[in-house]
Amino acid sequence: MADLDSSIYSGDLAVVELANGELMVKKFRQKEDIVILENYNIDYEPVVVK
Repeated sequence: MADLDSSIYSGDLAVVELANGELMVKKFRQKEDIVILENYNIDYEPVVVK
């Protein structure tokens, strides 16, 4: 279950909706103005949003 009204902090798990509507669970990291969505499957690279 996800709470859409809660705040998210670096290190938290996040449910992320992609542009195609697919939902994924990622670890949210933020370093200044860069957001990194880390995968739990090490076969995939993290998603970096600037």
